[in-house]
Amino acid sequence: MPDVEAYGPAVPLPTGAIQGTNGTAPSETVALVAEMSYPDVVSSVTALYAAGGFIQAADGTLVFSTSQYRVSVVGAARDHSPTRTNVVVGLQTL
Repeated sequence: MPDVEAYGPAVPLPTGAIQGTNGTAPSETVALVAEMSYPDVVSSVTALYAAGGFIQAADGTLVFSTSQYRVSVVGAARDHSPTRTNVVVGLQTL
């Protein structure tokens, strides 16, 4: 199981209940459930990584990077719920 805590404050994770992790450094994934709508997840994730000094991809996708890390985020409504979202975060050490 990846040690997502090893990234510490350098790579924050979105708010949510972790459902599982996969991979090993330098490429790991974290699956979680966020108690908010998908549009709210997009806003929250964008603010989270911007505040952490990450630069969002020029095409507007949920890909954020620093000189050391790349974070890719995907999400979808959980079981068609308007208030719960499945989120997968890809963490990559560059």
